[in-house]
Amino acid sequence: MSQKRKSKEEIIAEYLSGDYTFRELGIKYNIPYRTIAGWVWAYQGRSISWREKMKRQREKQTGQPETELPKELNFAEGASQTTIAKQIVGRNHSNWRDGNGY
Repeated sequence: MSQKRKSKEEIIAEYLSGDYTFRELGIKYNIPYRTIAGWVWAYQGRSISWREKMKRQREKQTGQPETELPKELNFAEGASQTTIAKQIVGRNHSNWRDGNGY
């Protein structure tokens, strides 16, 4: 097998041997180092979700950590969407229909 045609598993094993960095392997096999990093992290069970990636990207752009919703607004606790909307907005939903909302 040629050096350029190694399988994903072999590249992961080569990284885990500790002899190479992601960037060195990327150059060696002409594969983006971020791709190799993703393979290794997935193999190790450390890959992050799409949601977490987007959160980190927004935090990097703004320079501020994202705020989490308070636990009392958690849907998993059984609150309906209407109840949560009322808590967030602080207004009765019927006011919006009457034109007295904003």
